[in-house]
Amino acid sequence: MKESNRIVVVDDNIDITGVFADIFEIIGCKVIGIGHNGNEAIDLYKKYKPDYIFLDVMMPGMNGIEALRQIKKKILKLR
Repeated sequence: MKESNRIVVVDDNIDITGVFADIFEIIGCKVIGIGHNGNEAIDLYKKYKPDYIFLDVMMPGMNGIEALRQIKKKILKLR
């Protein structure tokens, strides 16, 4: 049996993270972390190494695009 996809959900809107977390759980994914800004996205990636990150682009502070760049750098360093 295939394991569930492990997902981190990051959005500055708390209601949105809750809705998407529920949707992912309903379709059989395992939400392993929820964050609300780019820095939290990076921290959650480091902690859990998820299969997928559902990441909002427009967030205050570090936006989703910059967070993704930082995460990609960390992934490339591991290779």
